[in-house]
Amino acid sequence: MGINEDKRAPTNTSREAHDEPILNLLKASVVGGRAIEQQEAQGQTELVHSDTLPSDMQCDTREVLESFGVEFLGQVQGDELFMYAKLPDGWSKKASGHSMWSYLVDEQGRERASIFYKAAFYDRKAHMSASRRFTITRDYDDTAVHMMHVIDCGKTVFSTDPVPDPTRNNPENRHEAWSNLDAIDKEARALCEQWLIDNGYPNWSDAREYWT
Repeated sequence: MGINEDKRAPTNTSREAHDEPILNLLKASVVGGRAIEQQEAQGQTELVHSDTLPSDMQCDTREVLESFGVEFLGQVQGDELFMYAKLPDGWSKKASGHSMWSYLVDEQGRERASIFYKAAFYDRKAHMSASRRFTITRDYDDTAVHMMHVIDCGKTVFSTDPVPDPTRNNPENRHEAWSNLDAIDKEARALCEQWLIDNGYPNWSDAREYWT
């Protein structure tokens, strides 16, 4: 038995579509696309319970994950989208509430990589990106104020003071309003970055840093 013959991989729905074109044409024509949605949900389930990770890893994702002990064991035969992988003890994959997004999490449940997998046979694709411990996010709620936050593994640890959003209720000077918003964005982001530096995280943008 070869090293990967006993391992689980997601179904190659593109190959199934090639083998059974009439059946999959009927699937694609189901009212409301329910069959496609079911195929994508099934693909997510298969991915989470498989022994694979996407072959397409953005930027230095592979190097980052290997530095934490993830082992890549070779390509899935007949499926260029996935590689077999061995995860460190306690690591696993977790489905999100959206069928195309899942997460690689460590033994503490912290997100270490985001995984995109679209299992629909007509447009099947997958990729993965390493996650940082800290992120800076803009507040997209439905209030008329503007803020930015420092997020530590899903928890807000710092927020800028709320500022009125200049793009609200200003239809006559849209260009000026968006220019003002851009300036507010830059100032708020600078405050978040300074908070990270002041609190001992100068290399916060490196996905390798501050996990231990």
